[in-house]
Amino acid sequence: MPKKIKHKHQTKKDGNALYPMLGKPILLSLPITLAIGMLLLLGSASLLLTTKDPGRYPAVVGPILLYLTAMIGGMIAARLAHRRLPLVCGLGHGILLALTIALIALFLPQSEHGSSSIGLAALTHAGVVLASLLGSVLSGRQKRRRRRH
Repeated sequence: MPKKIKHKHQTKKDGNALYPMLGKPILLSLPITLAIGMLLLLGSASLLLTTKDPGRYPAVVGPILLYLTAMIGGMIAARLAHRRLPLVCGLGHGILLALTIALIALFLPQSEHGSSSIGLAALTHAGVVLASLLGSVLSGRQKRRRRRH
């Protein structure tokens, strides 16, 4: 009887095969996403400082930058996972990003303009997860190649 040949793409049966495939891209995409978010924040802050009333627009620009950052992070997570299971990548990245934002918010002082509503914070974090999901799905779509006849 011939021996079975193990191929490189075969995985273990113990259930830990999902971590190397998706865990590493999700964890690697978080610092990249935070850096991109910081660059977007600094760029928009410098643009807002050139306006006549810089305190007028942060309530509009802040959520836009937050969701844009989450969407870009979902795209990065899906790309790092080689477009495998984009929904899982987007969900994992969105939850991790929302938890990171919640932890950072614990150490920042509450502003007088900020809302201390738990419902609004939960809605914002749910929006972050949804934006990350949307970014991963948009990034995970394969382009169809044209056939030559």
